[in-house]
Amino acid sequence: MNLKGFLVGSVGAVVLLGSQLAFAWEAGATQRGWVDFISTGSYPGPIVGPTQTLGFHGWACVRPGWADYGVPSTQVAVYHGGPPGVGNWLPVLDVRQAVPRYDVVAAGACANINNGFSVWVAKPVTYPSYYYVVFQGPYGNTTLEGQIYF
Repeated sequence: MNLKGFLVGSVGAVVLLGSQLAFAWEAGATQRGWVDFISTGSYPGPIVGPTQTLGFHGWACVRPGWADYGVPSTQVAVYHGGPPGVGNWLPVLDVRQAVPRYDVVAAGACANINNGFSVWVAKPVTYPSYYYVVFQGPYGNTTLEGQIYF
C-alpha cells in the first residue's frame, strides 16, 4: 500500500469512528448531546433590526432508562467565547424547534425520538469564534460536544 492509499483509508476510518463517538456514553454520564452544525441566517421567526442569527442544530437527552422529567431537548443555553463561567451568555431567541432524530435513537444514544434541537441566537461578532451549547437537563447542566467553532 502506498502513502496515499494509507492516508485515504485512515481518513475514512476516522470519519466512521468520529460519527460513532457522537453517540457514545461516558461511564456514569446521565445526560449528553452533540452539536451537529452551526448555521447563519436560518431563523424562522421575526427579528427586529439588522440582526444576523446563528442557528445551533444537534441533539440532547438523558441516558436511556433514566427519567427525562419532560425536559425538552431545546432547553439549552449558548455561550460565546468560552464555557459557562468564562464565556458570555447569549439569550436564545423565542423560536426553538424540537427535531425528530431517528438516527440517535437507532444508535441507542437516546430513547425519545424528539431529542433533536434547532435554536438560534443573535450573532454577537462578525468574525469566527468559539460557542458552547449547554443542555439544561433534569440532572444539571451538560456542555455539548461537536462543533463549537464557527
